[in-house]
Amino acid sequence: APRVTAPGGPVQVLCVARLIERKGVGTLLAASAQLADLNWQLHIVGGGRDEQRLRAAAQTAGLVEKVIFHGSLTHSEVLNRCVRADVFVLPTLAESCSMAMLEAMSHGLPVIATHVGGNPALIEHGTHGLLFEPGDAAQLTRALRTLIEEGSLRATMSQANLNLIATQFIKVTFRTGAFRECFPMRPFISSGGNRARNLTLD
Repeated sequence: APRVTAPGGPVQVLCVARLIERKGVGTLLAASAQLADLNWQLHIVGGGRDEQRLRAAAQTAGLVEKVIFHGSLTHSEVLNRCVRADVFVLPTLAESCSMAMLEAMSHGLPVIATHVGGNPALIEHGTHGLLFEPGDAAQLTRALRTLIEEGSLRATMSQANLNLIATQFIKVTFRTGAFRECFPMRPFISSGGNRARNLTLD
């Protein structure tokens, strides 16, 4: 079933990433600082050399009550965070194929992701989630505001992602090599069907 946020509760936003500059978590914090008027909570899962700098940035931006750094978690703990989340954010500046994003989609999470690498081949803007240009905090703020405010849109995207992942083989055809790190991709199969979907990156 599509995800439904608990009535009156904060919208739970999840980001799973190594805390290094290339993953764009600083952009996510900058965007989040512009959303103080909304009811949300951001969970950041992952560790890395920039962790202390990012924690300090969150404190400076007044986000201590809004942003929770969980550090590195086991795979089962990450899946548990997916179960509790309403939106998944991938703010990376460069990416080939994010398995964390695929896991999130398989749990019915709408995705906000950068328009890089394989993301546009998996995420149809406005259907499975929202895309933004890497490093553009203003675009990310607008995307976050849209999905935090619009529960019906989150539910529609949630169902679209469940359908995409659970009822189709995902078969990647690549020309630039951007998907090479995760090729061949493990198919997600359910009793709903096994129709192939070829994703080509020009």
